[in-house]
Amino acid sequence: MKLLISILFVFYSVLPAMSQQVHPETPVGVYAPKTTARANLPDATVKIDGLKAVMLGGEVDGVNGTKTKSYTDYLKRVGEVLKARNVKVVEFYSPTTREAIQKELKDANFIFYAGHGIGSSNPPSYKATGSDGGMLILQNVWTGGADIKSWEVKQNAIIFFMGACFTAGNAGTDMGKIDSEEAKRRISLYSEQYLNSRFGGYYAAWSDYSIQQILGNLFIGKTLGESYGDIKTLSGVTQFAHPKSSGNTIYFHQGGSGNNIVFDYAFAGKPEKKLTDLFGAANPNITPDPVKPEEIKPVVYDEKKNLDLVRAIYKANSKAALDALEAGANPNAVYDKWSVLLLAVNFNQEEIVSKLIEKKANVNFETEGWTPIMLAEELKLDKIAQILKNAGATKGRAMQAGNKPKPAKSPK
Repeated sequence: MKLLISILFVFYSVLPAMSQQVHPETPVGVYAPKTTARANLPDATVKIDGLKAVMLGGEVDGVNGTKTKSYTDYLKRVGEVLKARNVKVVEFYSPTTREAIQKELKDANFIFYAGHGIGSSNPPSYKATGSDGGMLILQNVWTGGADIKSWEVKQNAIIFFMGACFTAGNAGTDMGKIDSEEAKRRISLYSEQYLNSRFGGYYAAWSDYSIQQILGNLFIGKTLGESYGDIKTLSGVTQFAHPKSSGNTIYFHQGGSGNNIVFDYAFAGKPEKKLTDLFGAANPNITPDPVKPEEIKPVVYDEKKNLDLVRAIYKANSKAALDALEAGANPNAVYDKWSVLLLAVNFNQEEIVSKLIEKKANVNFETEGWTPIMLAEELKLDKIAQILKNAGATKGRAMQAGNKPKPAKSPK
């Protein structure tokens, strides 16, 4: 009996530690080429005077911890994108004070947070009520509710989360263990604290590259929804009306498959709004497109040649593939959700990969969350990976371990 009591005592002593949430070891996007990712963003055409961003670096594994530093690096890379678009950037990392942060939040248009998600301990554990919308900053927990409503941010400010558990659905310890309904519930709980306050938009991702891409899109005049991605073609995205914030919409992404389902990318807000709608009082000046729509001549591709190109790639016939391209095949043709560039990588067709890139193939086309460079690295095709990297290729959003997709059989 004494032995049983001792065992139970040890079990219940370690249970709180077992229940604490842990960040993913490698959040998606951490390997995205840093300089290339920024250089690959479109030049800004939307110019708004007086924009301000506040970067909040959460304490992940101690002030000087390696994970804390990695999350700080996410914010710094995003900060460079903002500075290039004439946004004033104010950064907070340990050590600092809660009062200093509160002061700089005044009139901020953008808030960026990288660190632990909801919680009241270090590291935080999920609590269904009481701390929704939380951030763990400098050993202080911003628990949503009263704190967030006290922030004097600019009306319609946008909040961005990077790597924070629950903000996009999953936490580090429950990937593959929750379903879409639980993901929707979490995103709804987290985002309502902001959307029902002064905020006009909410984004959550596991990679700084995804956030960089969103900013690139916003600053060329795309709407909040378009900046998240084209949900008509972006695989695994669900859209629904926000259940806790009237008039707002939620998008969330489901990646992986089988027992490795992961929810890693979310948006909440009014998808039709643009930066100039949210911050129009700040003297917007949109640079007009010098090319008139009627001057743009659509490129017409030969569907038969597209199939010839696909067949040639399956047969590893470089000459036939190159001939098809020169004869009018589309370098961005898609066969069963696979772009021809992805197929060329899958079948180790280095010459065709180079030619497709020369013909302006999309080097970041995704199928099931996989991009060409991810596939090349998975298959250990170093030369092709380098070619893609030099062309600005980046990583996708979904967790990929053990889930490499397979192309369909070759067309007849």
